[in-house]
Amino acid sequence: MIKEIAPYVTILTAIVAAYLTYRNQLRLKTFELLIERRKSVLTDIEKYIENLYAARFDIDKGEDTSASKKYAREYFHEGMMLTHKIIGANFSPAIATLNRTFWTLITEPTKNNSPMSKEQFKDWINRTTNVISLMYGMAHSELTKELDSMATPWISRKLREYKDRKK
Repeated sequence: MIKEIAPYVTILTAIVAAYLTYRNQLRLKTFELLIERRKSVLTDIEKYIENLYAARFDIDKGEDTSASKKYAREYFHEGMMLTHKIIGANFSPAIATLNRTFWTLITEPTKNNSPMSKEQFKDWINRTTNVISLMYGMAHSELTKELDSMATPWISRKLREYKDRKK
């Protein structure tokens, strides 16, 4: 009787193994796509921070080359694109809240049609840099935690958490 059932059990086992392998590979590929998207968002945040610091240094040097007019062209557009990329990267709710704050900051200069003074622009750069830097740090931390959860077995993570709690 076992000889008669053995081929069917083998086929059934192969089908289950193939399905589980497919599901695991699909999960892995989805995770890789999500990680790549988040890495590109982090790179864009780095570029935005770099641009803000460059503008700050230009103002500090005394080169007031109509920086607030340049804002309308570059900072708002880049900030708007970055806001939507952050939404699309599906980060945590805390980052979504910071993203709304960032959106409020980048739209602030457009509410009053007059160009910002040098001091107002410096203040705007400082506030925007603080929010975007915090968002970058939290997003980077979240990405690291997700990579750790994917790469490290569950029991190893729990043992490490237990050891960290005992310290």
